[in-house]
Amino acid sequence: MSDPSVSVAFWAGMASFITPCVLPLVPIYLANLGGVVSLSPEVRRWTIFFHTLSFVVGFAVLYTVLGASAGLIGYMVPPDVRTTISGSLMVVFGLYLLASVKFERLNFWARLGRPFWGKVGYLRSALMGIVFAFAVGPCTGPILGGILSLAGNSETAWKGASLLAVFSLGLGIPFLATSLLLVRAFPVLNWFKRRSVIIMVVSGIVLVVIGILMLVDVFPTTYY
Repeated sequence: MSDPSVSVAFWAGMASFITPCVLPLVPIYLANLGGVVSLSPEVRRWTIFFHTLSFVVGFAVLYTVLGASAGLIGYMVPPDVRTTISGSLMVVFGLYLLASVKFERLNFWARLGRPFWGKVGYLRSALMGIVFAFAVGPCTGPILGGILSLAGNSETAWKGASLLAVFSLGLGIPFLATSLLLVRAFPVLNWFKRRSVIIMVVSGIVLVVIGILMLVDVFPTTYY
């Protein structure tokens, strides 16, 4: 975590978990993963945990592929142009995130169209993770887009993939922790839910600041 880009990617993943399209739906996702209608204390905690782990792997694979693609595209662009584009996109995504707090039409909410009932399986849980990555895209897009901009400026597919893998880790850890704690975690989730606007504002400001630092060639984006 010594490189700023890696640290930003991790905390961006954590911030994405608290967005309005993810946090309120965590109990629903866990219920679908466990194959139960309600999360009662009798639910086998470790069963849900391993299904949640498969769920996290599902969206992590998709995000990592996107990161590798962004890094590969960035490799083909001249360094000065790449930094200018990446920094500009970071500012744009940050401003969009800030604007979405004020203008509700910019703040899209993702919903599960219908429950994924049926036979519970780890492959099904992983596929749910992939569906989740697409479903929350409109809401987490500014944060994810900012990290993809960093990935595009990282020069290689490996570095781009690494950044998005760290982003997935930041997003996945709260899911895994909640799956272990179950109902005991809900008061904590509610606490964050009441402060989601503040968190989105701070995230937007961070994206703008990093984008400006990239444009003036101050923010380091190369790591080993």
